[in-house]
Amino acid sequence: MLTYNDLKAEFKLSSDGDEWGNVMQWWFTVADEIYFNRDTIEVPESWEFRPSPLGPSNEPDDYPTYIVADAKADDLLRFGKLMDRYAGALRHADHDY
Repeated sequence: MLTYNDLKAEFKLSSDGDEWGNVMQWWFTVADEIYFNRDTIEVPESWEFRPSPLGPSNEPDDYPTYIVADAKADDLLRFGKLMDRYAGALRHADHDY
């Protein structure tokens, strides 16, 4: 099982220079994983996540999907909260699109 620090390291490795896009990809992947596959935790309301009626939007072979599926529940939620704060900081700095 991957830990919070493992998730942060994997996130950094996947960075391609598009900070906003990278944060959104990981954050939505975390939200989908929590909503569709984790019974012990819930997606925080503050994330304003609305799941697709068609099911998870993540591709099974997608790198973030593969990584978050192996994360411990509490660390996954903690990492999702980090992505929430990171997205807020990018918005505040006008680095969103």
